[in-house]
Amino acid sequence: MSKVDDYGQRKRFNNTVKFIDAMEVNASILSIGNEHPFDQELCEIFGAKYNHTTSDLDYWLCIKDGLPIFKTVFCFDVIEFIMNPLELLLDIADRLNKDSRLYITYQYNPFTFFWSPLHFVQYPKRSFEKLIEKAGFEIVHRKRIWFENYSLRGIRPILKALSASRYYYKLRVKR
Repeated sequence: MSKVDDYGQRKRFNNTVKFIDAMEVNASILSIGNEHPFDQELCEIFGAKYNHTTSDLDYWLCIKDGLPIFKTVFCFDVIEFIMNPLELLLDIADRLNKDSRLYITYQYNPFTFFWSPLHFVQYPKRSFEKLIEKAGFEIVHRKRIWFENYSLRGIRPILKALSASRYYYKLRVKR
């Protein structure tokens, strides 16, 4: 039985799995943020062990004897909830090496009346890519997916489906 039953979540999960390069995922992954319903399913697909942070970034989880423990870091839909995302990205970049990869996703909707009151920031693509560059990352691969999580019952969901998108990024540290 699938751990992800909601249609929109299943669609998002499938898009995420397609975007991740399975050849680069190692046996131990650090996932920034709270445990998500499909994390266990991702573990099974990639044959990896997930470690979750208990806050934005737990320093003790990232480095052992001066070397990064994780070569793969997932940061799925976390950036928009953080007051200062640049600080988080700089912390992650400091704890990774050139061989490590950061997979990051975020939602964007240009209309403010669709924004969640829990989101501190909303980035259009260009602004987000400037943030990535300031944090010391370079983009290895990017993808934008439209119409991912919404039913079409009512005017607001239709407008959201036509304008909202999710950005997927695969990043590496510039050094």
